[in-house]
Amino acid sequence: MKFNESVIPHYELERVPFEDLKTMVKIEPEHLKEKSSWFIIKGQLCYFKEREETRMFTEMFCEEYGKLLGFDMAQYSLAYISEREVGGKKGPNKLGLISPNYQDPKYNYLLVSDLLNPRISNYPAYGPYCMHSLLDFISHEFATVDGVEETIQGTINKYIFDFHTKQIDGNPKNMCYEILADGSVNNPRYWGLHGRKVKRIRPATFFDCEKSLGIVKTPSGYILDDSSLDWEAACPYSLDDEGYVGIGVDPRMLQLYIEYPEYAKPLMERLAYDDEYRKVIEMFDHTNGRICMDPNVKKHLMAIFLGRQEEFKRLLTL
Repeated sequence: MKFNESVIPHYELERVPFEDLKTMVKIEPEHLKEKSSWFIIKGQLCYFKEREETRMFTEMFCEEYGKLLGFDMAQYSLAYISEREVGGKKGPNKLGLISPNYQDPKYNYLLVSDLLNPRISNYPAYGPYCMHSLLDFISHEFATVDGVEETIQGTINKYIFDFHTKQIDGNPKNMCYEILADGSVNNPRYWGLHGRKVKRIRPATFFDCEKSLGIVKTPSGYILDDSSLDWEAACPYSLDDEGYVGIGVDPRMLQLYIEYPEYAKPLMERLAYDDEYRKVIEMFDHTNGRICMDPNVKKHLMAIFLGRQEEFKRLLTL
C-alpha cells in the first residue's frame, strides 16, 4: 500500500474538551469517552482516529463501495494531526482518518448497544443481540412510525454489505439509529425511548467498516490475507445459525433470505450479477490517488468478490 503524501494535509490542533463535546455529539457519555478525539477542522467538528495503513485502506474502500451502492456512508479522509497539549506543548504527528460529524441536532442517535439497555428500550424483551431479534424489535416497536420500512431495509442492507465485504466487527456499538421523539414528560433530559412518542426512525450513517476485506492481525500489524469465504460475523443472524451449516451458502444469509426475501433479494441480486466492486478497485489502482494498492491486494480483493458473487448466485437459485 502506498500513501500519496502530497495530498495528505497536516494540522496542529487542540482537542475539543470533553465537557464541551458532550453538548456537541449525541453519543452516550461512557461511549463518548472511548471516542473523545474530536477536533475543529476548517470550522467543522471532526472525529480523528489513528490507524494502521491497512485499516485506513479498508475503511476508505468500504466507504467508496457503500456510496456506489447508494448507502449513506461516513466520510473519511487522511490527515496528520499534532495535538496541542496543556502548556502549548506539541504532541507527536499522527496519521489517521478524519470524519466530519454527521449528526443532525434535531434527532437522537441510539446505538444498538444503547437499545440493549432495558432502561432505554424494550429491545432486551426480543432476545439477545442478533439480526433476527433486532429486525423483530424494529418491526413491532415501530410498526406505525414514519420510516420503519426504510429502517428495516437499511438494517438488512448493512448486514448483507457486511457479509459481502467480510466485515468482522458488526458489534452493537457499530450500528446506530437516528430517532425523532417527543421529550419525556417526567424527565426532559431523558434520551431513551420509554414514555416517549417516536415520530420518525431511520438508520444513521454507516460507519466503522475498517475490519473488513479479509483483514488479519499479525505480530507485525494488520494485513489483507484471508481470502476464504468464511465470515466471522460479530452479529449472528439467530441462535439457529449452526443448524444451517453445510448447505453450500452462508447460513446467516440463507435465514435472512428466507425470512425477509422482499428486502434481501434486490441487493443480493445486484451484488451477484453486477461487478461494481471493480470500479472501486480501480479507484485505488492508480498512482495519483490517495492510496495506491499493490497488485497482490488487487488479486486478493478480486478473489473475495468473485467468490461472494458465486455464493449469492447459489443462494438465489435455492
